[in-house]
Amino acid sequence: MKTQIRSVIACAMAAGLLAGCASSKPTYSPAPFTPVSIDTSDKIAKVDTFVIVFDASSSMGKHGEEKFLMAKDTVANLNRTVPALGYKAGLVVFGPECMLGNKLARVAYGVEPYSEAALADGLSDIKCAGGPTPMARGIDTSKMAIGEGGKVALFLISDFAKIDTKSVDKAVGGFKGDFGDRLCVYPIQVGNDPKGATFAQTLASVGGCGQAVNANDLTAPTAMASYVSAALLTDAPVRTTAYGDADGDGVPDNVDECPITPRGVKVNSRGCWILADEDVLFPFDSAEFVGDDMYLLDEAAKILVANPDINVEIQGHTDDVGDADYNKDLSLRRAQAVHDYFLTKGIADERMDVKGFGEEIPHVANDSPQNRARNRRVEMHAYK
Repeated sequence: MKTQIRSVIACAMAAGLLAGCASSKPTYSPAPFTPVSIDTSDKIAKVDTFVIVFDASSSMGKHGEEKFLMAKDTVANLNRTVPALGYKAGLVVFGPECMLGNKLARVAYGVEPYSEAALADGLSDIKCAGGPTPMARGIDTSKMAIGEGGKVALFLISDFAKIDTKSVDKAVGGFKGDFGDRLCVYPIQVGNDPKGATFAQTLASVGGCGQAVNANDLTAPTAMASYVSAALLTDAPVRTTAYGDADGDGVPDNVDECPITPRGVKVNSRGCWILADEDVLFPFDSAEFVGDDMYLLDEAAKILVANPDINVEIQGHTDDVGDADYNKDLSLRRAQAVHDYFLTKGIADERMDVKGFGEEIPHVANDSPQNRARNRRVEMHAYK
């Protein structure tokens, strides 16, 4: 009987200790974050591509997964702050976390034309942390996903603990060897491991043009905006012509049909805002967007949000196939579709005019199927 009583008491004490541990278990509470809109009026993209390499190893999952959750919030806030300047982007996760199976790293998003929504979806698919810390594999995977093109900002978000520093040094050194001055490295440390902080600084110095920061220093929206600006933006060159160039788009004022285009957007030879290299294109006889166009509209919406003094005339166009009156109506429906999409992104109706020009203003001659496709488009003409 006494033995039974002692057993009950021991179990109760153990339960109490466990309950005490559970009640004292650290919890993570994210700081409120309302992104700051970055003024890009005198800025251009500093890089062509940015890639975020995310640590989902076991050290990130300890202590109630505080570091893992903070890392996800830091990436989410960075994503919400990036301005629409035509970047390509990617997200690579290494761990292996629960979604990797037998792999040590995988591409969660991209590398493709940047979409805030698509990157957010890729981040949401990173469900948990666990396993070893193959950061070198994550860096190599990001390099392969990028391919050959352009200038690159490489963000490494990790606690930088339990890392094989030799393999990571080799991976970053190989990346730098292939890209040279086109690569800048931006380590973001989660947690406060002193050795990890030192190693993060070392990785930033390898790039020669990045900086190492702690995630705690990026919780304020203004701090994140400054960080993103330093990593991804640079001053726009001052462009002058014999006739002047008031909006700095490289098109002389004497031929610029859109003289107040927002800074940083792509323009055509007439100085008017285009949403891609060939504008927003539509399938034949359709006012529905091609799937790949959605990110272009999202970027345009972010630019309009960042430039509240700018209004736009949304112009719809068609090729020359079919009845002219029908084409006029079709072009108006195309422009209206863009207008309606912008409404869902918070752009006020009074900032937008909608016009349909049918086949009257071809972008190129309607002399081939390819050129006719280029004429099925919407253009944006800014005004105040």
